[in-house]
Amino acid sequence: MRKQLWIFCHNDVKFIKNVNAQRLILRKKHFCDRGINSSLFAVFLSGDPTCKVVRMEIVMKKLSCIFSLGLALISGCFANQEQEAMEQTVIIFKPDAMRQGRIGAILQRFEERHFHIIGIKMQQLGEDVLREHYSHLVDKPFFGEIVNFMSSSPVIIMVLEGDNVVKRAREMAGETDSRLALKGTIRGDFGMDKSQNMIHASDSVESARMEVMRFFTSQELFRANFHSTE
Repeated sequence: MRKQLWIFCHNDVKFIKNVNAQRLILRKKHFCDRGINSSLFAVFLSGDPTCKVVRMEIVMKKLSCIFSLGLALISGCFANQEQEAMEQTVIIFKPDAMRQGRIGAILQRFEERHFHIIGIKMQQLGEDVLREHYSHLVDKPFFGEIVNFMSSSPVIIMVLEGDNVVKRAREMAGETDSRLALKGTIRGDFGMDKSQNMIHASDSVESARMEVMRFFTSQELFRANFHSTE
């Protein structure tokens, strides 16, 4: 009786008749030499021609499993790319927000926009870090007032991650001068003036990158797969 041989390897399915053992071994070596995992290699040998359909069903199930696995891997890659593409921004809750107990109310607004906190801590800011952070204002006559205010109490610093988060967080914050900020914005609702305006928010993607590195180490940032739960 002529034997039927199904050889299945990865996405390669072939029906070969009258293949001897030596040729079979060579073909398996052919697959393995090309970096194909031998665990994906299956041989179905039968002397009964009626088993052909059964063997084909087994092969197709194997193919279906690998196809599903491939889709999962591709989806995972896109998910990782999407996560990597998510912007980050730095938010600093200033001393006035700390004293007035506005942290919870402001934080709730960010969470309602589906931004994710990937780093947060309380810190007492000194003059050196404030000079670096406000380097564009060092030569201004009011710089001393900024240092005195920002170092008057500990602040809370956090990194938010989300789609277009830099621009959206700035829009939520409102105008720098709270007296000019629209109602419904954080500064418009809670701020007092240009200095006591509740929060700092990174003004650009590049600034955000620098500020993340200024205030956080890589060990202080936690990027769990938040985005898959939305």
